[in-house]
Order: sequence, then C-alpha cells, then structure tokens
Amino acid sequence: MDSADGQKSYFPVFLDLEGSRVACLGEGAEIENRIQRLLGCGATVYHAILSSEGSTRMERHHPGPSPDATGQDPDFRNLYWIRDMRLVIVEPNYLVNQQHWSGDELLEACNRNNTLLCVLDRKKYCNYISPAVLAKGPFQIAISSSGVSPSLSVYMKERIKEDLLTEEMAQMAYFFKKYRPVVSERIHALEDRRKFYISLLQSDLASYLVESEEKAVERMKTLLEDYIVSMKSR
Repeated sequence: MDSADGQKSYFPVFLDLEGSRVACLGEGAEIENRIQRLLGCGATVYHAILSSEGSTRMERHHPGPSPDATGQDPDFRNLYWIRDMRLVIVEPNYLVNQQHWSGDELLEACNRNNTLLCVLDRKKYCNYISPAVLAKGPFQIAISSSGVSPSLSVYMKERIKEDLLTEEMAQMAYFFKKYRPVVSERIHALEDRRKFYISLLQSDLASYLVESEEKAVERMKTLLEDYIVSMKSR
C-alpha cells in the first residue's frame, strides 16, 4: 500500500535470524557490515564474491564454532539455493557483473520461496528494505527512507550517533533495567513510570553513574521520593 505522498509504505520489524541461513553477494563495506551484524544475530552467512574472471568464490561464516556436518554449499550459478535461504542481500555490482541470472529473476525466485531480498540501493529488486542501523548497548535504531534516499538515512544515523545514542545513554539503559523493580514497587502505573524514567534522563543522574553505581542508586532513590511526592500533590 502506498502512503499519502505516493511512496510505498514499509512495516518496520526486527527479525530473529538465529540458526537461519542467509546469503550476502558481493564485496565492500556495506556487505561486510551486514555480514558482521548477521553473525551477531546467530545466522550462518554464505558470502559470494566474484573474481576478476567472473567466477564465484564462496565463503561460509558461522556465528560460533563451525559445525562438524558442513552440508551442501549453494551453487550461485543457478537460483535453486534460494530455497534454503531466509534472507539475501546483494551488492549492485555483483548483480551487474555475474552472468547467470537477472535481477528480475532473482526477485521472482525470492518471492516464490518467501525469501527476503534486498539489492542495496536498487529498490526495484527488493521485497524488503535494509535500513541504516545504529547499535549501542541494548539499543538498535534502524532508519529507512523507504528506498527514497539511502544516503540521507546513513547521514541521519551518524547524527543520532553523535548527538543522542551515546555510551552514557547505554549505561543508563542497563542501570534502569537493573533497578526497575525498585521503581515498579513504588510507582504502579505504567504511564507514571515512563514519566519518571524520562525525568531521570533529564536529571543529573548520569553524572552520578559516572562516579559510581552506588552514588547513582542513592541519587535515584532521592529523585524517586521527590517524584512520588509530586504525584501526590497533583
């Protein structure tokens, strides 16, 4: 379904790829970045690279120790391998320089086998969009322009990295998780708890956490009592 401005709308989702087989075709920083992220998700990655003579060299990457049973490696000269893949990411030069199948044939085969496909910066050959992703601690922020301007998505990712998603923010997230029971015991309503956590982010709690966790806990308890008093006076 298209959005009000005529652009196709995409539903954002995070996938559990642990134990899945995925294929990354091509070379370059974008492919290498995605291989590392896929391995971090527990996927087995089949990485195909074209030689200068046009032949395909395949490398298999495992998220952990290589299994004893290697199984049958895919033959990228045909499209039968798609049946075994949950997700496929292709660098555009690989698509152009290999001589065995077209982008339309690849997309049709992926759709037929319910396999996710993204040809980087080639929206017409995608059945999903691979966003610009920023990861820090427990956070993963995915930014997509729905294929309109991938470069702008990358720029926005870098701005968020510099201005918002700092190491300090990641430490605060882990701190909140650890002491969530303390807050939940005193503030029962979900909306009130959310407002309290936002107030903590706007307070000086982070500076206490830099000094020590013990000082941060004491400061949080003080702010918690103040917040409860303010709730009662509303």
